[in-house]
Amino acid sequence: MADTPLTTVTSVSSGQTTQAQTLITVTPEVLKDIEHKLTEWDSISNWLRVTQMSLGVIAIACSLFITAFAGADFLDADSTVIRILAFITTLFLTLMTSFNISSKANSSRNAWRHLNKALYSYKSNRIDGDALIKAYEEGENILGSVDFNFNKTESK
Repeated sequence: MADTPLTTVTSVSSGQTTQAQTLITVTPEVLKDIEHKLTEWDSISNWLRVTQMSLGVIAIACSLFITAFAGADFLDADSTVIRILAFITTLFLTLMTSFNISSKANSSRNAWRHLNKALYSYKSNRIDGDALIKAYEEGENILGSVDFNFNKTESK
């Protein structure tokens, strides 16, 4: 509890000065808002991970289909199916890399873990309200912003 402020108390009867920890609490509204953000960050993390996996699996499946059947007898040499699958593969891989979905999914899960630990610590009186609010701010920084990396393939 290094972040917990210490209050100096002087006993009137003995004249001795001691220090006691004062836990700063947050209002029920703030606590409810932090719990709501925790749920929201968990949903964001899950959604991003499912999106990443879905886009990746579909892109891989389309790519494998193109590789295996591009010259097959049942497809024309100028097959529209191959073109559509190539477009889908390129689109999905571009979306994954341009928006860095994998990194964003990791960041949102790490922010959730950080705030979740702080919330449990707060509820068990191991940290005070200031530390909980600081953990929320740190979680927001871990989340970061949505970046569009359109020059990802260019050399630096």
